[in-house]
Amino acid sequence: MLLLAFTAVAVVDGIVAPVEALEERNLPVARDDAVLVSDVAASPHLVGLVTWATRADTAQIGYLLEGRPALLSGVWIVLLFLVPFLVAAITFDQTASDIGSRWLRFVVFRARRWSVFAGRLLASASTLLLLYALLCGAVVAYLDLRIGLYPRDALCSWGARGLLAVFALTLPYAALCAVASAASRSAVRALGLCAALTVLPLIALGLLSAGFESAAWLDLLHPWGWKLRLLHPDAGVRLGAYAALAGFTAAFAAVGGLLFVRRDL
Repeated sequence: MLLLAFTAVAVVDGIVAPVEALEERNLPVARDDAVLVSDVAASPHLVGLVTWATRADTAQIGYLLEGRPALLSGVWIVLLFLVPFLVAAITFDQTASDIGSRWLRFVVFRARRWSVFAGRLLASASTLLLLYALLCGAVVAYLDLRIGLYPRDALCSWGARGLLAVFALTLPYAALCAVASAASRSAVRALGLCAALTVLPLIALGLLSAGFESAAWLDLLHPWGWKLRLLHPDAGVRLGAYAALAGFTAAFAAVGGLLFVRRDL
């Protein structure tokens, strides 16, 4: 909770800088002020962030900055980029400690191993969903009550969409951490394996796609490559991203479950 809270504070503080700059110059911030909304959307650091993240996809840039509350779009983009690392730091020890202590031997007499594995994974995902919901509510409330620039209904609807996107990206990484945890006998090893499984593919795929334009599709071999498609203006692209992340989640969960069922507890 503290990790997510500090992350949210840092992200929101950086994203709302254009509006705070206006307040420092004693310029009024009024709700539904079309000129001010346009000025904030055109602020260099927001445009730079969205352009870099979307790889200059003009349709998505216009959608995120002009079609939706730009400040909240910036928050969701940064959080989507941080999701793999937050999930790894929070859900790395789903079963590893109990495997190392042999405590699970007593549990599997009363429950099937698949049930234990699935229960731990669902508990981790549910905890993250609750924390994300609290985080989303706090961010939307801050932008509404403190900044007061966008219509309340637009903030709430875009907040719900962003929450769904963040949670959808969280699921495959939680399942990947379940694999790492099932393969480890201590929390420290599980954390190291989670970090490796999270960071190394991102580095490898990033270098390949950056060095070879024809290899850009390799990003789609990992959940990371689908993150911004969750916020795409095209509904078909969004649905495809959700379907792909559901597939990754199912695949990782199946691997982790088989590993957990077959290992010596």
